[in-house]
This record gives sequence, structure tokens and C-alpha cells, in this order.
Amino acid sequence: MTHGQLREGFPMLADSRQPTDLRSEVSATQTELSRCLTQITSLNPPTRLAGFAALRQILESEEDEEAFRETQRVSECEVMQTLLTLLQKHLPKHSHPPHRNHTPQNPSLSLLALDILQGVALRDAASKSVVGRGGMETLATYALSHTDALTAAAALEAIQCILVDSCVNLEIFDTSPHLLAICALLKQAEVPFLVKRKCIELLTIYLSAPPTTEDTRNDSDRQERWVGKQGERQARVARVLGQGFVRRLGGGVG
Repeated sequence: MTHGQLREGFPMLADSRQPTDLRSEVSATQTELSRCLTQITSLNPPTRLAGFAALRQILESEEDEEAFRETQRVSECEVMQTLLTLLQKHLPKHSHPPHRNHTPQNPSLSLLALDILQGVALRDAASKSVVGRGGMETLATYALSHTDALTAAAALEAIQCILVDSCVNLEIFDTSPHLLAICALLKQAEVPFLVKRKCIELLTIYLSAPPTTEDTRNDSDRQERWVGKQGERQARVARVLGQGFVRRLGGGVG
């Protein structure tokens, strides 16, 4: 029986580890992560693939979850920072506004990094905040500039992950010049169906996101503020896609 299974079967043991046990787990996880990050930044493709595979295994392990979050707290979200640096290094070249006529420089690397980024964002709130503050434009550029449907879709999924349960990131997205450009993808005939589907999923999350505990106001103030924000977001999307579209997503634009 694994430690994760033991905790699930006996909740009273969930916090039974001593601080020294957690410290040793954090140290071991940090060593593994450092090796992974060295590998994924390697110029050797097989080494890079091995690093991404090992990093995914760490993210999928319930036993390493607490240790992973602690390593990211201590290292100032080193994994997310490394992923963003990789993505920015291979950022699609585009004019302004971006056009969907770009041939990806390195789609395999981009897809791997975007996939891992999603897992890190969902597991670690601090890392989610890092990509919200410093990576929103990078992700939007991948979504808007890649003719490769898989890469564009993965970027849109990554934006979904950083918006979930984060009113701070939602407010950053509110002011992003890329929001309306993402809406406009749905009106372009040449955009692949997969990308359009991910746009709709993203807008559904954006328009229906509930208040979160990040907002420290009391319940009634938080609810009132959320209703106002939701109305602003519905109106913003409706300017590009129409009120009927917003209603179909469950919004209430009047």
C-alpha cells in the first residue's frame, strides 16, 4: 500500500509525518526536479524528452504533492519559471496583431512545455500566480500565432488552467489585449475546429468563474463585486461575438 493509499484509507494519518520526514521528501523532490529541469533545457532531444517524462511522473504522484509545493515555495516557482523561459525562447514570430500564418519553430518542445505547465498550474497556486503575472502574453501568443492546431489548443488549455480558481488571474485577463483577439478566432473560417472548441471552453470558464477565496471581502461584498465583474465580462465578449453567443454560454447579457 502506498503512502497516498494509506492516507486515503485512514484520514487521521494524513498529517502524521514529522517535519523531518517532510524536509527529507522536499530535499529528494528538489534533487529530482533539478535533474529534470537540467534535462528539459538540454539541446539533446532524447535527454529533453526524458526530462519531460520524469517531470510529468512527479506531477502525477500524489505522494509527492506536498513536497512539490514546498520545493516551489522555497525555489520561487523554479519549475514554472523554467517552462516560461523555454516557451519564450521559442515564441512564434508575428506582426501586430498576430496572424495565424506561422509555422511552429519547435512544436514538440512547445507542446511538452505547455502540457507540463498545465499540471504545475493546477497543482501549485503560487506557480499559477507566476504565470498569470508574467506568462499570460506568452500563452496568448502561442494560441493566436500557431497554425499548428495542437499547439494553439494546448496554449488555450493552459490559459484555462491559470484562470481556474484565481480571481487575480481573471482580472489580469480582463485587461489583456489578447482577450478580444481570442474571441475573434471564433469568427475566422480558417481556424481549426479544435482551436475554436478550446476558445469556447476558455470563454465559458472566463464568463462563469465563481467568486474565490482570494477575495478577502465578506461574503455579501464579494458576491456583489463578482456580479458586477461578471456583467462587465459578458459585455466585453458580447462586443465581439454578440449577446446571443454569451447567452448560449449561460451568461445573462441584457
